[in-house]
Amino acid sequence: MDLGDRRKTPKKTLEKATLKPLNQENSTIGVRSLLILSAAGLGLFGAGVWVGHWQVEEGLAVRPAEPSFPQPAQQVVPGSPTPVSTLELAQSAISPVSNVSATDKKPSPENLELPLNAQAPEQDLPPITQKFSFNLSFDPLSPSTYPVQNRSLKGFAHLDEKSFLESHRLEMDQNYRNGMLMLKQNLVGTAKEKKRVEDICVEKYGSDDSLMQAPATANLGCLFWRIVELNETNKIPKQVKSKKRKSNAPLRALAKFKNSLPKTEKDWMQFSGADYYNALEVLQVRSLKEAVRMGELVSKADPGCTTAHARAALVRNMEEYLPDNSAFLAMENVTKSLFSCLKPAEDEFEILHVRMGLLYLERARFNESATHLELALRSESPSEEYRSLFWRGFIESLRAESQDKLSTNKYWEKLVAKFPLTLHGLVADELTGVKSFDRIKSKTPPTVSMYVGKRWDAYNLSMFVSGLLLARQEKGALERWSRYLTDNLKPADFESGLYLAMVHLSSGNTRGGISNVFGILRDFGNEKLTPEVLELLYPLRYQDLVVKHSKEVDAALVMSLIRQESSFNPRAQSPVGARGLMQVMPATAKRVNGGKAPNLLDPSQNIFIGTRYLRKLLAAHDDNYVFTLASYNAGPRPVNRWRERYDEKIPLLFSDLIAYPETRNYVSGLLRNMHWYRALLENVAHAREDRAELPWTAKTIAPTRGMFGLANSPTGIQLVVDNAKIDQAEGLSSAPAQ
Repeated sequence: MDLGDRRKTPKKTLEKATLKPLNQENSTIGVRSLLILSAAGLGLFGAGVWVGHWQVEEGLAVRPAEPSFPQPAQQVVPGSPTPVSTLELAQSAISPVSNVSATDKKPSPENLELPLNAQAPEQDLPPITQKFSFNLSFDPLSPSTYPVQNRSLKGFAHLDEKSFLESHRLEMDQNYRNGMLMLKQNLVGTAKEKKRVEDICVEKYGSDDSLMQAPATANLGCLFWRIVELNETNKIPKQVKSKKRKSNAPLRALAKFKNSLPKTEKDWMQFSGADYYNALEVLQVRSLKEAVRMGELVSKADPGCTTAHARAALVRNMEEYLPDNSAFLAMENVTKSLFSCLKPAEDEFEILHVRMGLLYLERARFNESATHLELALRSESPSEEYRSLFWRGFIESLRAESQDKLSTNKYWEKLVAKFPLTLHGLVADELTGVKSFDRIKSKTPPTVSMYVGKRWDAYNLSMFVSGLLLARQEKGALERWSRYLTDNLKPADFESGLYLAMVHLSSGNTRGGISNVFGILRDFGNEKLTPEVLELLYPLRYQDLVVKHSKEVDAALVMSLIRQESSFNPRAQSPVGARGLMQVMPATAKRVNGGKAPNLLDPSQNIFIGTRYLRKLLAAHDDNYVFTLASYNAGPRPVNRWRERYDEKIPLLFSDLIAYPETRNYVSGLLRNMHWYRALLENVAHAREDRAELPWTAKTIAPTRGMFGLANSPTGIQLVVDNAKIDQAEGLSSAPAQ
């Protein structure tokens, strides 16, 4: 989100709002951008070895290490390996030059602040698919085609160009240089250059399949052109699933109720079959009196399920008039009629039960809260499962008699196993006396693989091209190539996923690298998280500048904001004009800087201005991090409304009740990031000289018994969950749609 003047999320958007990363950069590689890339890569195999066939050793198959990509300031001696640690790799990422664009996507629980919604390429570039294997005259991959190198992620090292070519038995001759020239022209060349290469290939080879049977050095420039054509023929169409269902009652037919809500039961029945999101937009309750009236009207008009989705939307919009008890009673009455209507496969099922569960908990009505949270956990496609698990586990822990430390339970055990990197997982550990970092600090570092399997298929060929660009330090080409891989290549396993993540990080595509690591942890197991993997998730770039300028704010907070706002791209610019690492608006920067316009694309100046502005926000909110971060993202006015609406004395519960999904996830994501950055930064504790203790830890936001009026209770609570209502929902999970 932009620092200073910003676009506000519309007041009535509510659940329609989704995470919108501002530094997701467009991939602009077209079809011609990759026509020669494979030719260059494949042709390299024939440059210094027998053209049509590899001489290989049989019986052995090992995974490779990667090529080197030393930092720009380093002098690399040809032929000598250049070690680069995992941490240095993240710190030396090359920052891309492009504008930041916003996209909408349902957030992943493990990666709330970094949803990766790939932008469509300018031209119809076919995606890489592992199902397509190139029928070239190459033997399977073998030890002779792998670089021999330490493959542990800890102390991971790259090769320079000469060593990389030698490890693949290639020669740096004229054919190789010509192929690399064509490769770069396809990635970062002009449209004229790309068209010229394509015309040459079409004229020379056309659809001659013999080109693919015996690649020769003369064919280097056109092999990839032909492979792209074959890949496009075999590509698997992307299935794009919309979160919103098609409405049976078109929005335009309901628009008349935007200015005046239904007055009669007949009017209300026009919402029969209406979509939840359409109803959410139309049913804008404008007063407490109107909220109470609508609650009475809909209960009489439709005791069945005909208008269930519209009733769920009405309940959501009634929240605006909390904490008035009459508004909550109206919400409660409408909700009771929905238990047997909403299905676990529907978005509004989880939305309704999470919100009502937390609102009941805020009122210390533990039985009703536990029932709704249990229902939320039955959702078939949950986006807030970690919240439901945490609060259901908290209620369960209140049944124990212990006053000093809450006992763990099946909900928290599942939470920390499935969502170990979430804020809620960290707080659950804090409440049960577990140090989150202790869970991973003694784990063995994972290994890294460049290739997968024994064939030169599309995946391995892509990794070869990645390694070659890394070895040659082709910054512009590598950046563009990384964008293509982000949109089109899915890691085949955890080890190759780590390599792909480092390709992204080395290209300056930090967001793509972080998202890739989150993805492989989700797909291949969170138990693979180690301190080395954590360093990839939380890069420590610009840490010296951050500590230098963070004398009055927490350095971990600043690092978290930079990671979230710009992904460490100093030249990032948002659509509304926010610039640099901390996404500062020029007008705000000039005001904070005493009327002088700083260079916001300069990392030092940007961090200096950003930390000064952040200090003002913290002071305005009495150093309350939840309120400060919410204001940073949504602006001060919505935060003031939420502070009137929800109990601000329970920080984590307040954070989870924030009305805008984007801001709700933003706050929890940033607080989570701070925790892990503290574990990685050695001198963060000294970043604020005016404080004896850090102003925020997982402990400071954790709920306690006293917050719910149980401080003096000698025994635990008596909990009764309404299993009949839960059984109703489970019975609807397989029921046909109405």
